[in-house]
Amino acid sequence: MSTAILPVLLIIAIGYSVTNWLPLQYRVAKLSGYRQYGAIILYGLWMLIVVAVSLYVIKVIADPAARSTDIGSVFSGFMGFVADGILTISVVSLAVSSVIQYSVNKYYGDDEKRRKLLYRINLKSRHELDIFLLESAIYLDPLLLITKAGKVYFGWVVETHNHLDERENQYIKIQPFASGYQTEQQQVVFNVDYMDAYIEEMALIGGTGAGRLKGVEIFQQVIPRQSIKSAHFFDKDRHDKYFKAQTTEPSAPAGQGN
Repeated sequence: MSTAILPVLLIIAIGYSVTNWLPLQYRVAKLSGYRQYGAIILYGLWMLIVVAVSLYVIKVIADPAARSTDIGSVFSGFMGFVADGILTISVVSLAVSSVIQYSVNKYYGDDEKRRKLLYRINLKSRHELDIFLLESAIYLDPLLLITKAGKVYFGWVVETHNHLDERENQYIKIQPFASGYQTEQQQVVFNVDYMDAYIEEMALIGGTGAGRLKGVEIFQQVIPRQSIKSAHFFDKDRHDKYFKAQTTEPSAPAGQGN
């Protein structure tokens, strides 16, 4: 293999390493096709330039003879430094980006930190519904989800899409506490309560902590994102206190059984 192609391969490797830093990873995932590959190369060049400038500054500081106040001389000196040491600069760039990638991914290694990072990155560009879903997943705030078909779910969002990769963001997963339907009069009726089942399943498993929650995961449900008509933060105790008497008599629309 010609040594001339080695810097190009290193640039691609550097770009791939840089774009696997979590914040960049989510942004690059928004792109597709040649734009995604172009972003990898651009980020590799960006890292290469940052390292090259940093190394040249260190060289100038260490070697007073290389110092100059003439902009043209400084630029020429920098370009000569890059030309002579492109392989060294590339290898250092790859090493630095790999270390940063490892550090960033280790810091955001747990799911909670990843979800909060995702929320901060995409907050401004999100639809209000997506913000509700994200906040429920991050802070475990229960939501009332109403689908376009009239089905109602009360619970928290366990997993939600990242809105960046369209192949993976079409569904959300919820842990329901109760479910039911919305009547033609827009009233909410709950006809399935999961709490007794959760208590019994956790008692059967025994133990403490997250292990007890394994038994209730079988009740999680996956809902198409596009089927959701509305989402509301919801307090079922207040709903039952003020509105339960209004929602016990109407019958479910066709197809809205348990």
